[in-house]
Amino acid sequence: MLLGCDDYNFPESSYPRVESVSVSATPSGFKLRGKLVQLSEEAITDHGFVWGSQAAVTERLWNEGTVRLGPVSDTGIFEAEVTDLTPGRTYYIKAFVSTETTKVYGNFIELK
Repeated sequence: MLLGCDDYNFPESSYPRVESVSVSATPSGFKLRGKLVQLSEEAITDHGFVWGSQAAVTERLWNEGTVRLGPVSDTGIFEAEVTDLTPGRTYYIKAFVSTETTKVYGNFIELK
């Protein structure tokens, strides 16, 4: 016998949630887009993007570049344009948000 439940909602977490949305070419570089999906119990002190040339688990291996956009208090899409990515090189890009005690990353987006 199989049972299911379509009406269950998982409880919200106490930390923020962020997604890496897209990377697109612009005339002068690349536009990075992320989405703050959920705020946290703590104020968000910074948000932005990090990237590197390896899809590694540890931050020190893929944190070759960072764009910091500062505090944010609303959910939704955020963007940054970067000019220091080399065309033709592979990068792994993640959106991030930080509080005083937590840093949360979105999924990797691969840029070739």
